[in-house]
Amino acid sequence: DSYDIIDTLVQAFGVPEQVYSLVTSTAADRQQRHALTEDTAVVTMKYGSDLCVNLVAMRATGPELTTESINCFGKDKVLMLERESLTIESREGETISKDNFEYDERTAFEKTLEDFALSVIEPEENPLRCGGREQLQNMAVIEAAYLSSRTSMPEQPRRILALEDTGPTLFKTIG
Repeated sequence: DSYDIIDTLVQAFGVPEQVYSLVTSTAADRQQRHALTEDTAVVTMKYGSDLCVNLVAMRATGPELTTESINCFGKDKVLMLERESLTIESREGETISKDNFEYDERTAFEKTLEDFALSVIEPEENPLRCGGREQLQNMAVIEAAYLSSRTSMPEQPRRILALEDTGPTLFKTIG
């Protein structure tokens, strides 16, 4: 459910070197597939030796209880992004800046559809921002997180992306 956040992180920072993920499931029936019953996911993405990004996504009954947060731990600063706030702090905990804003999911969805429609109607003036290769990068990060949650080991999205270079020609046509 956090595809858009993964997409934003990959656009901002690129594909992480390593992904480590833990998930919880409150499904009472052990026969149910975990992919359909995961309630909380914690995904840590490592970019080199000086940046680590944590994504926490939680699903519960009611939209007010469904939440995502992102924490980026850089060499000198920590960035904390939640649905309606952005905070930047020094590594010593001193607040550098804090911005609050309103997030309206409907407005964001309408803007996405509008941008896509303009890229179809007037592609020269409004090129499509995200093509097949970018989607494969997002999926590699998601697959690495999923695999990590099953193996309890960090995974490398670039290994998954390497399959695209040797895989079926379908990947080559959409990439």
